[in-house]
Amino acid sequence: MEYKARMKAVPMRGSFELTPLCNLNCKMCYIHLNREQFDQQGSCLLTGKQWCSIIKQAIDMGMLEATLTGGEALLHPDFDEILLFLEKHNINVNLKSNGLLLTQERIAFLKAHHLSSIQISVYGSDEESYERVTGIRAFEMVIEAITRVRE
Repeated sequence: MEYKARMKAVPMRGSFELTPLCNLNCKMCYIHLNREQFDQQGSCLLTGKQWCSIIKQAIDMGMLEATLTGGEALLHPDFDEILLFLEKHNINVNLKSNGLLLTQERIAFLKAHHLSSIQISVYGSDEESYERVTGIRAFEMVIEAITRVRE
């Protein structure tokens, strides 16, 4: 199926970087901005409606699966609107996250709206190594988020 889609230039999958905003400061990341940096640039995010319009174009071309990422995708103020739009169009949705915003309530919402998968990035093996990469001590918070997601 993928071969046939490729031959017909059908985008079966799409990856959407919803925001450059992130709650970490990873040394290797080329995407992330904190709110202060973002505001200093005079930037603005695409709205949920704008993202839905872009995503609809991909759906109309044949997209079946979407990956939502960022920065930290969950920081986009219209994340829920975008996810609900994808659900309405029966698109499988994958989320790439650093896990820090995956509260029990957020996980319940994602589960209720049939998120296909969550990929959580882990940037160290303990608090010290995690902080060296991300700028904050949050290793245990990420491990707790992974545990919540798995449950």
